[in-house]
Amino acid sequence: MKFTGEIIAHGDCTKLIDAIKLELGNFGRSTIQVEPCEEGAKFTLCSDDATALRATLNALTQSLSIYEKMQNLQ
Repeated sequence: MKFTGEIIAHGDCTKLIDAIKLELGNFGRSTIQVEPCEEGAKFTLCSDDATALRATLNALTQSLSIYEKMQNLQ
């Protein structure tokens, strides 16, 4: 079963994309793509199975949490 999901992160998309760019790309059974949108940045996740989706979501949310904490320090 294939899974697709979108997450929109509100804020400055340029800074956000630069901070997250290492997590983007193809990981075998899943991919993360990002594009600017009106609200900020839209992440599209595609996975071949639920386990790959969970791992991809965990990697993305971990990076987003680090980005958010760094922004709060400034």
